[in-house]
Amino acid sequence: MQKILKDTREVQKDINTLTGQIDRSFTISDELIFSNAKKDETSKKAYMLLVSLHNMCGEIVKVVSDIGFIERECRNLQELIDIEISKETSVKLKRVNDDLQKIKEENIALLKQVQ
Repeated sequence: MQKILKDTREVQKDINTLTGQIDRSFTISDELIFSNAKKDETSKKAYMLLVSLHNMCGEIVKVVSDIGFIERECRNLQELIDIEISKETSVKLKRVNDDLQKIKEENIALLKQVQ
């Protein structure tokens, strides 16, 4: 469990670091290209491509974050399954059903003796 938490923190830290780098790079590139885009048609196209690239990078980061969330949920569900399996609920339920059946049989036998 501790290893999973550590891994999760490291991945989240990496995602935050990369997101910060993407944002800083976009801001710098945006300023440089936008100032030229007012004058030059090629710079306008480059600026539009930069904005598109920035949006796509944002989507990729979101997808990676979503995948991480889903993987954590899967791990949590697997842990719950393992806990339930370790409880041996089906074995205990069978034992209870067997005991209930024996009690019913004993009650029927007692009723026959009383009559």
